[in-house]
Amino acid sequence: MTEIIPILWCVSIAEDPYSNFEQTPAVSKEIAERAVARMHQDIDRSIEDIDLRNDCKDCVQAEIWKGSAEDHKKDIVYDEDWFTEPFYRARDEIGAEKIFAKFPNEIIECVVGQYTFVTTKLSDALRFFGNVKSLGEVV
Repeated sequence: MTEIIPILWCVSIAEDPYSNFEQTPAVSKEIAERAVARMHQDIDRSIEDIDLRNDCKDCVQAEIWKGSAEDHKKDIVYDEDWFTEPFYRARDEIGAEKIFAKFPNEIIECVVGQYTFVTTKLSDALRFFGNVKSLGEVV
């Protein structure tokens, strides 16, 4: 009897259009495609030059995994939890305001010293920084 080997998926990213792609495993084709779409959306919002934007988007793609099944399973990065991880980090109120002005409702990580807070709301980020200041931390 022939064993059916499942197709494994990944997100492949290159530094530039002329570099080799580095594969990072995803749990499924759907997750890989959603991760690529999230990264493409970030590129669209971050880069104004259309040629540069298109070059960057060409460097991020979903594709079939070329490595072993064992390595794929061991090294999975892109899963449902990945979509709840922050894309940006703010170290003060000004940084948070700039991020949310450009990327409303994005997930950001607020960091001051040993304190961290993840949010999708500017008001929560500002409250976090205010609370940390009240503890005597320098923001």
